[in-house]
Amino acid sequence: MNIVFQNPFSNSNSLSLLTTNFIILISMTKPSYFYKYFDF
Repeated sequence: MNIVFQNPFSNSNSLSLLTTNFIILISMTKPSYFYKYFDF
């Protein structure tokens, strides 16, 4: 899963890592905001 996620961002791993941390931060702080745009 980790390889599949980082594959489109192979040119900029720092950007993908920053995006991942930002999404995790949103999911931890604002769950309603997270599930609104990331409907599972």
